[in-house]
Amino acid sequence: RKDEPLISHLLMHVRQRERAGADFLKQSTDNLLAYAAWAEGEANLLALRYLFEGMGLADSVIELNLDPGDFLDGSLLSLDLERLPAAEESLVRFVYTEGFVQAALAYAEGGWSALDRAIILRTTTRDLLHPEAKSLPDLLLEEPQAVSEGLALADEDSLGEQGIVTLVSTVTGKDNLGLLAGDGWADDRLLRWEPLQGDSAAGTTEWVTLWISEDEAADFDYAFGRTLEARFRGIPLESTGPGERSLKTAKRLFRITHAGERVHILITPAPATTPN
Repeated sequence: RKDEPLISHLLMHVRQRERAGADFLKQSTDNLLAYAAWAEGEANLLALRYLFEGMGLADSVIELNLDPGDFLDGSLLSLDLERLPAAEESLVRFVYTEGFVQAALAYAEGGWSALDRAIILRTTTRDLLHPEAKSLPDLLLEEPQAVSEGLALADEDSLGEQGIVTLVSTVTGKDNLGLLAGDGWADDRLLRWEPLQGDSAAGTTEWVTLWISEDEAADFDYAFGRTLEARFRGIPLESTGPGERSLKTAKRLFRITHAGERVHILITPAPATTPN
């Protein structure tokens, strides 16, 4: 029956929830994207193998590198990707396309048990985008320290490689620049510091990024600078010290500091202008 592959897809999602328990809600954007990609990839792999199994062509799902959106009237994709805003479209497309490709490749290496191992071991978007790359330590950045007195940590995230690719490519409109920006990612922490009392708009956003080499850090430094210039057209990004550049808008001051394998971004309220 036509609906049976779709039912198998949905039942796999139920099984995934049982398997993961409460852990399916990941604590960072990066881990959530990776988990969602594996979840959709595994469910679509099952559905397409089930669809082709009746014809004795189940392995064609892997051999032909099929697109799940081309079958069952697109019902294996939960959204019409073309109708989404650019940033959402980029992230959701990653989940469905990269997730299915990597699930199929893992299955080809050793069946469902190999896919199970990949899901457990490869937990970042970097792991999906670069399956051949060496694994990185779980924690490379130190615990966050308040950037100034009177501020407390209000939120913490990690964008990961795909988050950076999406940010840069959608703001600048340049896909190649986005890929350049994300390549070589090792770790990042996006932190929001807000006053213990008073207006939260007076808070600070801090983004600490770590890269595999100084060259990759320099590429991200350059690409993020281009992103700011595209976002705030006509406002110059100026050198304000060794390895430091700044851009000031009416409300915010953006500072990019590059030192070795690290690029540090600080976004604070713009300092008051002293009248002449």
